[in-house]
Amino acid sequence: MTKSKIYDHLEQIAQTEFAEILVNTKKDISPKGESTKLRLTFIDGSFMDVFFSRKGQYNYHWQRGKEIYRWDNADHWPDISTHPKHCHSGSDKNVMESAISDIPEEALRSILSFLRDNKITPHHAAKE
Repeated sequence: MTKSKIYDHLEQIAQTEFAEILVNTKKDISPKGESTKLRLTFIDGSFMDVFFSRKGQYNYHWQRGKEIYRWDNADHWPDISTHPKHCHSGSDKNVMESAISDIPEEALRSILSFLRDNKITPHHAAKE
């Protein structure tokens, strides 16, 4: 499956299975017409960027203000038992193990479920 098709599929999952927390989706498109990143914007004003590299690296980055959660497999935390997989929990400096799936659809569902159940709740919704 091409990266563009993966982004399309992930966008569809977010729009259909997590519509109650989702406000908007946007894909960045390269000059060649390929999707390079997916941004999801949520009801509380937070956002998540989803990125996959050609070399197999991934990055699911959620942010609300200065609070961040990022699941990625960049090779820079060798002491983490799930290396190279890891999660930045609350801030860039708080790094922990990550059992996130290597299958993008499963990973996205897991992360969006976590965010819906723990971070993006009605009391966090942006004031209009």
